[in-house]
Amino acid sequence: MQSSMARRLGPVSVNMCDGKSRQSQPMAIPRMLLDRRQALVLAAAAAAGTVVSPFPCSAEGTRYADDARGFEFQVPQGWIQGEAEFPGGNRNPARPKIISFRSPTSDDFNIALVSYSIQPDYSKLGSFGTIEDVAKNIIGTNEKASTIGEILSQKQTNLGGGPGYIFNYRINDKRLATIFTTSVGSSGACWLVTLTMQCPEAQWDDNQKSVEEVLKSFKLEK
Repeated sequence: MQSSMARRLGPVSVNMCDGKSRQSQPMAIPRMLLDRRQALVLAAAAAAGTVVSPFPCSAEGTRYADDARGFEFQVPQGWIQGEAEFPGGNRNPARPKIISFRSPTSDDFNIALVSYSIQPDYSKLGSFGTIEDVAKNIIGTNEKASTIGEILSQKQTNLGGGPGYIFNYRINDKRLATIFTTSVGSSGACWLVTLTMQCPEAQWDDNQKSVEEVLKSFKLEK
């Protein structure tokens, strides 16, 4: 079975930190469909609770830290946080979680932070294949003719507490950048973590600096 980590998450009800619930715009979130190896990972994943550091709605360079899942990064000034339910997440032993952040000026410019637990045997970045393997899955298999994806750049980099892959790519009229990595949280549990920023292609030049600052700020805890 072929796998795809690129899924377009349709409009869902997102609880924002301003106390309101609104329908989100579709976001592109990397994920994995189950092949035999991935099924073993998820089937045996240990459930783990997560306590997230408080996040004010409007702040300059606000630090978002999730010690239980082992990472942190800086959120742009004024961005609004929400949390969406991962499809089928309440039945998934891997405890997947989606945290979203959106620009106060455009719902189409947003961050999707996805994490879920994995077995220690799969805690190394190479457990998910080479960077080329992951890139193919990030883009997807293009099963629909209307979906056109292209990797523009890819690299492996040090994220402080460990390595990660960074992809810059295009899907249809969207520009996206994704960090793909694994982490070890405060309890010793292991996590697969992806952070994806996206905006319309036409807005990329105006937003590229903000994207690069967020990616640069992402750190794994040592």
